[in-house]
Amino acid sequence: MTVAEIARQTKISARLLQNLEDERFDLMPEPFFVKGVLKAYVRAVGGDEARFLALYQEAHPTAAQAAREAAAAATPARINRPELQDFRAAKDQKGKRRRGVRLQPWVLTVLIVLLLAAVVCLVLIYFQSRPKPAPVLPSASPRVPAIIKPEVPVDQPAGTTGDPAAANPAAANPPSFAAGFKLDLRFTADTWIQLTADGRIVLDGIQAAGRETSFTASEEFVIQIGNAGGVSYILNGRPGIPFGATGSVRTDIRINRETAAGYLRQAPAPAA
Repeated sequence: MTVAEIARQTKISARLLQNLEDERFDLMPEPFFVKGVLKAYVRAVGGDEARFLALYQEAHPTAAQAAREAAAAATPARINRPELQDFRAAKDQKGKRRRGVRLQPWVLTVLIVLLLAAVVCLVLIYFQSRPKPAPVLPSASPRVPAIIKPEVPVDQPAGTTGDPAAANPAAANPPSFAAGFKLDLRFTADTWIQLTADGRIVLDGIQAAGRETSFTASEEFVIQIGNAGGVSYILNGRPGIPFGATGSVRTDIRINRETAAGYLRQAPAPAA
């Protein structure tokens, strides 16, 4: 077998193989590298690796000595100086104490994330549990809607007069608000509304068309509505006049004993 054939088989450069055959170990790398090349070479030609390795170490004892020295250098020697041993022992004990209380970086990261999440949850719970304050409305006197006067039919039935009270007995006897107020709401369109009864919010949000609901108050209703024409109502059993046109916004609706009569349909004007 030629050197080129062995080089192709062992994947070792032909220059190193030629130096091995010529025993030019001074041109080759470290002794432990020479042993590897020698084993691969002997294996390729079918020889006994142990035999040729022993021959190499016998012929070149300096290489074997260098190998032993390299192995000895790789193993750290024990410290024989007492003062250094005491220092190293104290350092090891200090390191052990530190390792006992030190947390890994990923543990600290997880703890910080959990702490932040807990703080965010507490803040959300706090804001969601807070009661909504009653709306602050202008202190100016409320605008009382115009009173719609009852229409007297042109052709009156026999036995009737032109008095509106005679034509509409209910108008002659307006309801009494001394006992409080009862407000029946019916939504004819999707409408946002906030209703406060005696200073307490009893209805807040968008109400769907077709919903009907009722509320009572002892002193006053305060209403804010985003679609004044999207709701009809009955106040103490009497139909009320519209709060406004469709799509208009009202924030000044107050129904109390002074203004309630002005919100009734076909009701006479309240006394001065």
